[in-house]
Amino acid sequence: MVTAQGLMLMPPIAARVLDISGSGLRLRLPNPLPCGSPVKVETDSLVMLGEVARCDESGDGYIAGLRIMNTSTVTVAKKESRVIIGT
Repeated sequence: MVTAQGLMLMPPIAARVLDISGSGLRLRLPNPLPCGSPVKVETDSLVMLGEVARCDESGDGYIAGLRIMNTSTVTVAKKESRVIIGT
């Protein structure tokens, strides 16, 4: 899930990861994200914070390049049903 930070009333967007590098991600999205927008990307095991470096229309969706600035792992404590975020 990708959430644009700082933009009011914008729900999380389901995205497909197309490419991963040491400093970023390339995603396929159904909706565009404004360049320069801070974003949060969440997976089952990671939370990544970054910004939109580019976003181009492609077929029936958009391809976004994200510059990742911080990554944290997520561990779910089974018995206590809580989420622990650490770096």
